[in-house]
Amino acid sequence: MDLELAGREKLLYPIGQVFEHDVGLDSIFFSKNRKLWRMFSPGRWYHPFSSVWKPGLNLEPQLWENISQELNSSAFPIFKCNLFIQYKRPDYLTNGTAGEYSYWSAPYYRYYLDPHQHGIISKLEAKISPAALVAYCAPAFWTFDDLFTNQRNAQLIEHSNFVKPSHLDGHSAWTYTDAGTDGKAFSEPVKIPSLNLRRELEELAKILPQVENNTEFIISLSTSIERVVKEDEGFLAKRYVETLHDAKLPSNELAQCIAHIWLFTFMFDISWAIGY
Repeated sequence: MDLELAGREKLLYPIGQVFEHDVGLDSIFFSKNRKLWRMFSPGRWYHPFSSVWKPGLNLEPQLWENISQELNSSAFPIFKCNLFIQYKRPDYLTNGTAGEYSYWSAPYYRYYLDPHQHGIISKLEAKISPAALVAYCAPAFWTFDDLFTNQRNAQLIEHSNFVKPSHLDGHSAWTYTDAGTDGKAFSEPVKIPSLNLRRELEELAKILPQVENNTEFIISLSTSIERVVKEDEGFLAKRYVETLHDAKLPSNELAQCIAHIWLFTFMFDISWAIGY
């Protein structure tokens, strides 16, 4: 979906393979914290001190200076805002006995919110808005045929439902019948407008002031993320802080900031892209 936005609207710079190719990085974070890896790959994680563990390389400080120069060169657009998306896989409910069917009187989609994850995402939205757009995203289609068709036609965005986390505060579930239509949050039903992702990104690109350079942009984002997580008392937030404490991070400020951002997106299962 990030690539769809980047390819058609030139609004987003996708973080991932595109960023890795331009900057020359693949994995940039290393931790021997067993508790961290057990959380995400129970029974399948590599022992940090075994013969099969591959910790990678410590990048030379000069390389980070080169990366900073590259980020601030004409090779990159000037960054303006961040996009954080939490993807959800909804249930498609067609039976009249489904919990919220009486409110829709038609088939509908539903997904539940994870309280700890939602708390972090909602705080992130509050702390870094309007310099960022934070949203939940879920498909408004159900079959593999629809998935392949929408992907082939670059219409995943048009056939997905977006909603701001702050609109779901105090609720446990989000329901909707189609893309781009108002939905209802539960347990007590509340009608809430869905988010027009393209329009919101276009508006942000118009109103936000331009940063001095892209390095400054990333450092500012990292600072905001650290502040959000350290104010939270949830399990994942505590593990985030512990992992950073145990990690072997370079002394370079940009390297540390990118590591902080990547760890955040990894632990809280959020997709990150940059608007320009």
